[in-house]
Amino acid sequence: MNGIRGLGFPRTEREDGGAVSVVSVGSVIYQKGHDVLVRAAAHSSGGWAATVLGDGPLRNSLSRNGSSSPVTVRFASWVDDVAGVLSDSDLACFPSRWESCPYAVIEAMSAGLPVVGTDVDGIRDLVEHGVTGLLVAPDDPRALAEALDALSHDPEARRRMGEAARAAASRLTVERMCAETTAVYTRALARRRGRRKPAHVTP
Repeated sequence: MNGIRGLGFPRTEREDGGAVSVVSVGSVIYQKGHDVLVRAAAHSSGGWAATVLGDGPLRNSLSRNGSSSPVTVRFASWVDDVAGVLSDSDLACFPSRWESCPYAVIEAMSAGLPVVGTDVDGIRDLVEHGVTGLLVAPDDPRALAEALDALSHDPEARRRMGEAARAAASRLTVERMCAETTAVYTRALARRRGRRKPAHVTP
């Protein structure tokens, strides 16, 4: 399990009534599934707009996503103030095809963002479906669109899940990560010492 040092700035409630702001953070590569997010935009009923923070070999091609989609997916490359973008966003989306334990998900949760992510190991270890966000099958743009649409039209669910996400992230600290990692090695060393045979002593 990874950990972060301190919580991010909590998001602020927007009152402009505009499109719900969805943010996705990560390298623009096949693993991260941003192409699925672009395809999800074509299946959406509207109400949200997504910004992808990150760079990679697929960014240029995905930036040319069709303008006929009901919602937009903008690729903003790298930014210096990721924490600021998180605090100004309403939802986080991680459509990865596989993950280990992504820091980006923990950081989004620490900012009080509900997470729409894929039900793959790494993300499912962090996001509790229906509590801190919604999980969908990987490589399923329709399911991803439905989840984003559902939360974009339900501010109370976003608030509730965002608070739960921030509370969950508060337990994912660097200190806990170091303590639990140290404990694993300590137990392994103790077992190894327990199996070690005593040296033969000749009388």
